[in-house]
Amino acid sequence: MSEKETINLGEAGHASLWYPGEKIGYLGNFFAQSQEIANELLTIAQDRFTVNGVSTIYGPINGSTWNQYRFVTSGFTNKPFLFEPFNPESYPKSFLEFGFETAASYESSILKTQEKYNHSQINLAPNIELCPFNQEKALIELESMYEVAISSFADNFLYSDISKQEFIDKYKPLLASLDPRLVILAKDGKGKLAQTVGFMFAIPYDFSRNCRTVVLKTLCRLKGEQYKGLGLALTSACHQSAHNIGYTRAVHALYKTNGASAVISNSQQSKVLRKYSLFKKCI
Repeated sequence: MSEKETINLGEAGHASLWYPGEKIGYLGNFFAQSQEIANELLTIAQDRFTVNGVSTIYGPINGSTWNQYRFVTSGFTNKPFLFEPFNPESYPKSFLEFGFETAASYESSILKTQEKYNHSQINLAPNIELCPFNQEKALIELESMYEVAISSFADNFLYSDISKQEFIDKYKPLLASLDPRLVILAKDGKGKLAQTVGFMFAIPYDFSRNCRTVVLKTLCRLKGEQYKGLGLALTSACHQSAHNIGYTRAVHALYKTNGASAVISNSQQSKVLRKYSLFKKCI
């Protein structure tokens, strides 16, 4: 990611600025102890972006959408799960009052784990096999997941490239606590020639003492008609595995409200757990 600037107001507040492309600026690492400080940070950030030729600011984004981005806008009562953004209720209000508008909306929903999750709608090609993450070949599995992720997400809003090593470095610290039964890979072919064509990455989440919960964090597949239905199949397999292990609830995390994952998440008896927004301002 291109050059970063820092705005530091001591213990009162701070923010970071990135320049990912021509006339575009990202504002992230936002922290303000008051509405007054928030307004000061936003004013300084806008001035710096203007001097550097930026015409559109997006925020909050910590450098790229591979890192934390978005503000929580509703659902502040439940504790955040791994990789989820979390912020005071005042932050999105500060952005809106400063002239930002919503650029994209997202949700996380919660529902019972399903032993058969819309199973009747799944009709995969016979050469596709769903299997759990192989921890003995963890780095090879992560490398194959990287290839799927960069292809699947390439058309996403504000997508930027990430190196294979950066991708692995994000997931490698989780390997020690990973439950491979909750990370489902889709393989096309058999044996050494099998290619990873999709995956569901899920992690445990202590939602409450009486509710064992798993978070379905990342779902992606390669493009192509031959892989149609794979997202639903991976979701179903993860639900079934979680259900068999003893998880009673599943969180479908951080999906775009008008995206394909929203269709999958809303196809069952789900309840919205939290909502998020990414903001933009033209200057």
